[in-house]
Amino acid sequence: MLGICVASAYFFSEKLDTEAVQNVRTGSVGPNGIEEIAQSTTVQNLDAHTHQGEDAWGHLVNSVTRCQGEYAYAGTNGHDFVSICATPEGLLYQAYVANGILRKPAHEISPGAYQADAGAHRIFIEGPRVKVVEPDGEVALVVDLPDWHERQALQAEQAS
Repeated sequence: MLGICVASAYFFSEKLDTEAVQNVRTGSVGPNGIEEIAQSTTVQNLDAHTHQGEDAWGHLVNSVTRCQGEYAYAGTNGHDFVSICATPEGLLYQAYVANGILRKPAHEISPGAYQADAGAHRIFIEGPRVKVVEPDGEVALVVDLPDWHERQALQAEQAS
């Protein structure tokens, strides 16, 4: 009986380690592992990229990354979606990348550039690029989002 328990523990711990590596690659890792996994029913609803009243932002978000209030940033490549929402509690990073969902507090590190901490990993958002960086500084993932808006750039564009 003890042998079965030890073998089961080894199998499941190895499986979790393998899954954790995959989750880092997809950007869905948090301090305690996977933050959320998108269910197939959610994925089916992601084709509706509209947001009422936010014409400049609506095509950049899906049901996972839609902000309840003001957008600071939103971007997509048609498959992956990232947003930074301005909430009463501060900035919130929301991502649907490679079928994984991640929501984390964020902060602006310079005008138009944002950072979110996901456990040991750091996520940097600037313009069309999202980078996930390992604790040792190695880049674990880069997601290019060619269709994007940032609130300061959008405000400047609308003012001119």
